[in-house]
Amino acid sequence: MRSRLLACGLNEAVTHTLTSPALMARMALETDDVAASGPKIWRRLVADPLSVGEEGASVEPVCLLNPASSDRQVMRVMLVPSLLDIVSKNLKHDQERVAFFEVARTFFPRGNDALAFEPRTLGIAASGLRRPRTWADAEPGPFTYFDIKGIIEAVLDEMQIEDWT
Repeated sequence: MRSRLLACGLNEAVTHTLTSPALMARMALETDDVAASGPKIWRRLVADPLSVGEEGASVEPVCLLNPASSDRQVMRVMLVPSLLDIVSKNLKHDQERVAFFEVARTFFPRGNDALAFEPRTLGIAASGLRRPRTWADAEPGPFTYFDIKGIIEAVLDEMQIEDWT
């Protein structure tokens, strides 16, 4: 899968497993305090909360008892916030084309004594020009929905998943 994503022109990102609840909560587009919102906010943010529940896990993040810093308090339940953070930092440095993917684990607690449910997750983020500028293509145009759809179809083809609609 990684080789197919690289062939599609994406760069691989490796982000930290630990994150802050505030970074993940920015995805909720709410001004409420994350701690006060409880599981309701996390259920809306997790891509597939039903499959997490079927594994006997909770959609709330795994909290560290003694975090090293305030921005590394919980284990991530999604990849999107950290990928968007990478895209934002690259765009601030005047990059015309930003396209990243990450294949990593997300973490959902199962209970006091059980190990966390850790599904492998794919995250893709792209912004700017769909291809680098060249002498033959001075204005390649921006990424569109169809570019991302094509990348996802290429990944599904690589994984030999045929009936996905």
